[in-house]
Amino acid sequence: MPPTYKSNLQLSDEDKMARRREQKKISMRRARKKLNEIAKEEIRRKDRERYYKKKEKGEIKTIDQYTPRQQRQTRKMWREK
Repeated sequence: MPPTYKSNLQLSDEDKMARRREQKKISMRRARKKLNEIAKEEIRRKDRERYYKKKEKGEIKTIDQYTPRQQRQTRKMWREK
């Protein structure tokens, strides 16, 4: 019986998305590794600015904005991670 390869198998949509996300992570990791320190700091600054803008708009909630039940669930997830 010949071996089956992933390329021959029909992947579900979830598997395709998961594989694509993993490939994207690897790609970004390689791209960031090639950057020099000045470029890295510039990217970090932009990421921080983007985060604070989202936080001001309310797209990102902090733990104190959650209900007590949501806070417990979030903290439990943090402990597990």
